[in-house]
Amino acid sequence: MRPLPTFLFAIVLALPACGLIAPEADRVAENFWKALADGEVEDAKALSTEVDVRRLARLTKRHEIEDVEVGAVLTRDEVAEVETTLVRESGAKVIFSTHLRRYDGGWRVDAASTSRSLREAIVEDSLADLRDAFNDSAGAIGEAVEQGLEEAAAAIREALGESEGAARPSTP
Repeated sequence: MRPLPTFLFAIVLALPACGLIAPEADRVAENFWKALADGEVEDAKALSTEVDVRRLARLTKRHEIEDVEVGAVLTRDEVAEVETTLVRESGAKVIFSTHLRRYDGGWRVDAASTSRSLREAIVEDSLADLRDAFNDSAGAIGEAVEQGLEEAAAAIREALGESEGAARPSTP
């Protein structure tokens, strides 16, 4: 009777390799982005809901992906969100959510929703960079104005002091 449990154990181990058990959402998301990073657009298409390969190719070119990191997974019924970090060739990191949907018993990247999530993250990062640059500039401008006002006040005091001395009659 012992061979049956061993046989079942061997089958359970073999199922993922045969594709009978679908990979988890985080693995699908990671494989999708790595395929895009490697220029394997057809492989990425097979992992996504996208039918237009051109859109995926544009996504690849636009973001110059160097590396991919996946993190926390949030699953609700037939949808999942995977925290994703794309490391661009410039070294910049973009953190966003890869959105997935259940499809034929497995997960597929919802390309349209994920693209929106990525664009929103890029816009937020850009706005944060702009805000930081403005704050830095505003601080520098404020310091320059303060220094200018101090110099103007000193010049006015000096001019007033000289004019007071010139207005007084000298006594012998």
